[in-house]
Amino acid sequence: MKNKLLSPILGLNILGSGLFFCLVQPPAEAASSDFQPAAIAQTQSIPLLAQADLAPPSEDNSIPEAPAQPDSELEMNGVNSTEAPGVEENTRPNGSVEENGEIEDLDSTGEDPPGTPPPPLDTEDPLSPPPAGDVPPAGDVPPAGDIPPTPVPTVPPPVSPGQTQESGTPEPLVLVSEVAVEGTQDPELITAVYEAIATRPGGTATRSQIQSDINAIYNTGYFSNVQVAPSDTPLGVRVTYFVLPNPVLRSVQLAGNKVLTEEEVEKIFASQYGEVLNLNQLQTGIDEINQYYQESGYVLGQVVGAPQIDADGTVTLQVAEGEIESIAIRYQNEEGEPKKGKTKEYIITREMRSQPGEILNRDRLQADLQRIFALGLFEDVQVALEPGEDPRKVVVNLNVQERKTGSFSAGAGFSSSSGFFGTGSYTQTNLLGRNLKLNAQAQVGTREFLFDIGLTNPWIKGDPYRTSYTVNGFNRLTLPLVFDGGVFDNTTFINPADPNLNVNSPACSEVVNPGINSPCDVRLPGTIDPDTGEFIRGGRPRINRLGGGVSFTRPFTKNPDKLPRAWVGSVGIRYERISARDSDLDLAPVDELGKPLTFSGVKEARAAGFDINQDLTPAQIAAIRALNLDAQDDLLSVQFGIARDLRNDPVDPTKGNLIRVGLEQTVPIGSGSIAFTRLRASYSQFFPVKLLRLAKGPQALAFNVQGGTILGDLPPYEAFNLGGSNSVRGFDDGDVGSGRSFLQATAEYRFPLIDFLGGIGGVLFVDYGTVLGSDSEVPGVPSLIRGKPGDGFGFGAGVRVKTPIGPVRIDYAINDEGRDRVHFGFGQRF
Repeated sequence: MKNKLLSPILGLNILGSGLFFCLVQPPAEAASSDFQPAAIAQTQSIPLLAQADLAPPSEDNSIPEAPAQPDSELEMNGVNSTEAPGVEENTRPNGSVEENGEIEDLDSTGEDPPGTPPPPLDTEDPLSPPPAGDVPPAGDVPPAGDIPPTPVPTVPPPVSPGQTQESGTPEPLVLVSEVAVEGTQDPELITAVYEAIATRPGGTATRSQIQSDINAIYNTGYFSNVQVAPSDTPLGVRVTYFVLPNPVLRSVQLAGNKVLTEEEVEKIFASQYGEVLNLNQLQTGIDEINQYYQESGYVLGQVVGAPQIDADGTVTLQVAEGEIESIAIRYQNEEGEPKKGKTKEYIITREMRSQPGEILNRDRLQADLQRIFALGLFEDVQVALEPGEDPRKVVVNLNVQERKTGSFSAGAGFSSSSGFFGTGSYTQTNLLGRNLKLNAQAQVGTREFLFDIGLTNPWIKGDPYRTSYTVNGFNRLTLPLVFDGGVFDNTTFINPADPNLNVNSPACSEVVNPGINSPCDVRLPGTIDPDTGEFIRGGRPRINRLGGGVSFTRPFTKNPDKLPRAWVGSVGIRYERISARDSDLDLAPVDELGKPLTFSGVKEARAAGFDINQDLTPAQIAAIRALNLDAQDDLLSVQFGIARDLRNDPVDPTKGNLIRVGLEQTVPIGSGSIAFTRLRASYSQFFPVKLLRLAKGPQALAFNVQGGTILGDLPPYEAFNLGGSNSVRGFDDGDVGSGRSFLQATAEYRFPLIDFLGGIGGVLFVDYGTVLGSDSEVPGVPSLIRGKPGDGFGFGAGVRVKTPIGPVRIDYAINDEGRDRVHFGFGQRF
């Protein structure tokens, strides 16, 4: 803080009968300097911006304690110092003051009698003490950065009475008769002075001790200037301390702030308002401001320079918060050398909330880096901070190392739903450097053939809501669960006279006599081998879906920090050409029981007068086959969806919930002219628990309930299927039933089992599912024909083995019919 009054202080020593005056300066103010935060004084490399990697703010803004003052030369003077005129004194007498307050003559040497005022002091003289009652205003301090440095003098430590000075001469002692304080009438300030000084009436003092008193008074924080005037008394020296109190603090104002609010400043300094400004308390408030910046993540924010104190009690604090001047992307190779990057810079910068003109925030920048790394385009992302052209600003450099984004893979596997399969795929996750994701996949298995190609743009350029889109085309040939599984009672349809209608053949699990039930799936119509005359059963019916679509997804927020917890909406349109085929990929309109496999065939058979939901006689089956029904449908649908994910971990959650709601509306076109509305919803909830303690790790109770229904037309291949590894465990896939509606619930207890290979977890579970009696509403009643129960539950235990591609799931389950089954899969059940 700047002090305009730099007057030498008069100190008095008595040696024999002579009077000696010493000149003592008040402490020099601390020099201010331009903002040079330690955190950006040089380039820093900050991996993922860890807390410890950002330096704390500079300490240059501290209000310095008053340093000890340099010794001054001693000069002879024949003038007795007395009270300054017009100032009411406050003294601690030692008996040298008479009742009328006048001081007795020291001697008769011709000097001015006691009580004689000193000669008038020139107020313009910097060596003069301030006139009593005239409190000069505290000096105005220029803004931080404009204050020229003021050198702090080197002061030798005070010399105790009886010690020697640097010259080797013992420092003179003075007998103190009285100690007085002038310049203030505030009792608290007077008490603060008396408590600070070491000089006491009746004791002795040295020049160094007086200087120490001055420093101590300054260090109380209440005064902007302190001077000493000694005067002679018969019993010793009367020491008067002239003090200039700081103004009463009225308000604290900020300059240069963006994120620090006036309300926050008011909370910090409100208790000091209305009191004499105390620089120590002011420093404490400044420290709280700096702490607020740090705790709020503004690691470069701090108060800089010296406070500006006005005479009206207004204190102005200059702050530098670390404004971002610019953001630079620097592409590097593995050795950290510069290289030309493939990724467009906007792909990186649009993931950042930290933008030029904003204040650098550690937490926000950390979240920015996490989003950038989550793009999957970079091996490493680091931050380096540099001072900007304006030293109060900072340049944020992002050093990024790109990864290879194109890959081809091939493999084989087994799953409960797909059986054994082989797969090959090509993926490019940064097409044209625009984060476009191209994926082509082919899969061949015992139950399906699949080819799918898609292009995804995860964020349409320029859209503030991060809208994404996906365009895809596909050709999928599958063995639909609705036409598979179950236990079929074939005795009704045995007709030895017509081998083409005989489903009881050696192709079934066993040869049986008429009237005996035999487990045998429903297949396509059989044929007779022209060479041997042997009846050959048909193959399993297959459904081929050929089509494509486009979908858009959009979160309901612009704030990227809220994305993980935001509602997300989607809308899409899809066209499919759906056909029923045999193993040779020829069209197959009906199965061996005469049941149509497409909705076009259903409509044509009903139009011909057949009730396809009833058991058909061999003659009716032959008549339906003779109709040569249409085996293809056109399906155009529009999908709408909404979801919110509040789980703490999308792969292995232990807390939170997930909700999904979907609606699909078809538009009747082409073959089949199908019009239906599909509704579906799912809700999952997770609770952290601590039950078993077999190994270290999180435990959770997980619950899922879901349901759905179809209103309007219902192609048989669109029915809901229950049973299997992703439904009711303990049943084969689809073996619980197929219906127009369904309800399904699961409860799991997930816990760590052993600490091995990254961790193996255990699961106890129970599943339940039902088609709510709607299996009779599916055209051709495929579920009832195959003897599927329509509802069921299973329970069991399983293990989860953590792998780089996610948990591998192995479950052993027993259903309510007493049958057991082992299920395999990837990821958690939900």
